[in-house]
Amino acid sequence: GEPCDAGEKEKEEQQTMEMSPTTKALKARAEAGESRAMLEYGVELLEKRPESGRESLEWFRKCVATAGDDGALKGTACYALGYAYDAGKGIARNDRESARWIAMAAEAGNRQGMELVRKKRRD
Repeated sequence: GEPCDAGEKEKEEQQTMEMSPTTKALKARAEAGESRAMLEYGVELLEKRPESGRESLEWFRKCVATAGDDGALKGTACYALGYAYDAGKGIARNDRESARWIAMAAEAGNRQGMELVRKKRRD
């Protein structure tokens, strides 16, 4: 219902007011559809407000969806998703989701993702 939505909107506005000008600008670029800003804003949220894990994941997913031919960017966003699920940052740990996103990162050529996939195969 509406009271919940109003409370969520108020909370989001409060968090936006608390952001640094640099973070506000990054969020604006992400909201405008800039894929790299989506990734960077998601990372910023995860580092500075771990309780915003779900929101971070949404930004990483949007980055993956909008990265187009930028394999490096897509790979980094997939790795970020895999890392978040592995670490359980602001969300429940999920080994299967983590492995899925890390594998996608490796497929996209992400070096860290490829190293993790190789390591898991050896283990």
